[in-house]
Amino acid sequence: MTTHKMNTVRLIVGGLLLGSALTVHADSTGDTLLREIFDRGTRITSKVEFLGLSTNVNAACGNACPTPGPDVNVGRQNFGLSPDGRAIDNTLALFQGTSQMVGTGVIVSNTRSCGTCHRPDLRDGSGTVIDDIRLGLPHTFPLSAVVPTSDALFTGRVADDGNHPDGFNNLNDRGLVLIRPGRFNPNIALNDPFRQVILWRKVPRFVNTALTIGFTNDGRMREVQETVRGAIFSHTQDLDQRFDDLLKVPNPRFPAGPPDFEDRTRNIAAFIESTTIDPPALNALLTPQDAAANPQCSNAPSAPCKVADCYRLTGSSTCDLATVLAKDPFFTVQLTTAQQVFGREVFKRQCMGCHNTPNVFGNVDHVPGLPLSAAPRYGKAFDVGVSQRNKHGLDFRAFNCPSGDPACTTKQLTPVVLPLVKVDGTVVAHTVSIDPGSAAATGRYEDLFRFKVPQLRRINKLGPYFHDNSAATLEEVLDHFQSSWYRNSADGKNYPIDLDTEKRAAVLAFLRAL
Repeated sequence: MTTHKMNTVRLIVGGLLLGSALTVHADSTGDTLLREIFDRGTRITSKVEFLGLSTNVNAACGNACPTPGPDVNVGRQNFGLSPDGRAIDNTLALFQGTSQMVGTGVIVSNTRSCGTCHRPDLRDGSGTVIDDIRLGLPHTFPLSAVVPTSDALFTGRVADDGNHPDGFNNLNDRGLVLIRPGRFNPNIALNDPFRQVILWRKVPRFVNTALTIGFTNDGRMREVQETVRGAIFSHTQDLDQRFDDLLKVPNPRFPAGPPDFEDRTRNIAAFIESTTIDPPALNALLTPQDAAANPQCSNAPSAPCKVADCYRLTGSSTCDLATVLAKDPFFTVQLTTAQQVFGREVFKRQCMGCHNTPNVFGNVDHVPGLPLSAAPRYGKAFDVGVSQRNKHGLDFRAFNCPSGDPACTTKQLTPVVLPLVKVDGTVVAHTVSIDPGSAAATGRYEDLFRFKVPQLRRINKLGPYFHDNSAATLEEVLDHFQSSWYRNSADGKNYPIDLDTEKRAAVLAFLRAL
């Protein structure tokens, strides 16, 4: 019996159980069954669309929009980069002031900006790129070998990790920052476990950010502006209060300011969305309504797609680039060797169950509807055993004030116990000893150890890999997908991967060509 048929039978049996009592919850067989019911009950679509983009907000109203559209150039300044993108420039990136939000008070910048962690590439004295970072942290560890410890990357880290004993070493030696996904949720108490739980995560590199669905390493954010807002709160201030009112700043295009100043978060989001697309032809997927980015196919020498492509993919002589990109998943991938072509075929059979976004190779499955009206888990995340491996031996105890010490004269490392709800309605007291994945944000037991599927274009330059930087090379990534950690993971059981020496070498050649 095939895996698909077996899962279908189990789903039917699971449906009967649900209809009667839904009492299975403790044993591993029951957990697997309930997870399959949960996965198939999530209303998702695989339509190639990228919703909630700041760059598309004003597409419908045009010049009649009540507020100006986001400005990509101002977004670059707000992000903290120089005009040529080669250096950090915080002239318009930092802000401070008195917030009117209850209990917040005066906000003082710690000199961190987006560019502090999402840095421009490193160049030598002649301007030659020596580390093609692509808006992330350098590949060199320790980081202090290429970034001075006087840099805001290090001096401002306490805003993230609260001076956790492992904070400096995890940042310097592994490129990991401490995240608390529920830190700014005003609906839960400061001592709630969902507000205290910590995660050690890599700094994502910005390539094709707008062509992915779900943001941050676990996909808990629904769109880029939401992600930017959370990052500004988290990385720039050593406090747990929100200060949304200070995110609105005068737009340099309107010195007197419109009645409602343009959001800095919209500018930054527009910069990230529209300047990180690689290869450029993928812009057609991002803005299909833009004729300049999405031309009609023709036989003109400079045409990005030909009439023959339309016939091959649609049976018609007329189509546009976005249609071609959506229907031919490898259209923009230029392969030059037989090994790369063989690797593509192996990739199609063994990897595209998850990496199924055409020409981008992230995961395209998503909850239908605009982000802010959708379910909390906007994208689809997977458990592939990386968290369970915990290669770095990361400590997930929170560094908090002891209960009953309002003055907080000392802190101590305390295990966090999350009350996770299962699909059968029972609550599991889960002690966090390894990264819980998206469950730390959703509170759902079935989301344990799940993470976002990364996009793969230029992947050869985007290491180290996985959410915890636990694989230094692509070879190590493929080794993981051949390991017992992957085979025993929830999704490893559903998506078995079998690579002999020849197939492994071919897939590596294909990935390096992306």
